Amino acid sequence: MIKGMSESCNRAKLIVLLVLALSIASCASLSKDECLNANWYSIGYSDGARGYKASRQSQHRSACTEYNVRIDLDLYLQGRSEGLRKYCVPYNAYKTGVNGFPFNDVCPEGLSPEFYTAFRDGQDNYYLKVNLAKKRERHSVLHDKIHRLHEDKNKLYQLLADKRKSKLERRLIKKEIGLIKREIELYEYRLVRLTRRISILQVELNHHLSDAKDRWLKR
Repeated sequence: MIKGMSESCNRAKLIVLLVLALSIASCASLSKDECLNANWYSIGYSDGARGYKASRQSQHRSACTEYNVRIDLDLYLQGRSEGLRKYCVPYNAYKTGVNGFPFNDVCPEGLSPEFYTAFRDGQDNYYLKVNLAKKRERHSVLHDKIHRLHEDKNKLYQLLADKRKSKLERRLIKKEIGLIKREIELYEYRLVRLTRRISILQVELNHHLSDAKDRWLKR
């Protein structure tokens, strides 16, 4: 019994170690073949073109140490510097902002003066899209609530049609119907205002996206 439990524990530990090893391997920035056949200028250029910070080289260093491969830091940084020229353009900055990603401060000063401006425009449009999505979600909630209130009101009308109900019961039912009607009116008023606000936001967003397309998305 104890021996069986010990073997099960050992198997479990082995599985955990294998999973950890696979996780570490999958997170490595470079594979064994990439390390052994590394062109450090090309790797640096690729990292720069994708907006990676210079600290990315430390991940490559860790990945390749296992295979006794040393990074050529000078070549890597030369390649990254050249790659940044491709990354640090308004197009990439805008796409970063409009997709909700944080500002990636990797561009050398003066390389692209419009980079931050394009990012802010993209970020503004991202927040507009988020705000619009929230209001549409609220619109859906209000619509469903009104629908349920109408269903409740109709059920009460059915009860009111029952001739067996006493005067007191009928009076209470009518009172409840009146309360539901007022609640429906309140939510319908809010729904109308929200619908108008959604329309305004959609027009505003379309205008901003059109401007951004002309200003930032033409390479």
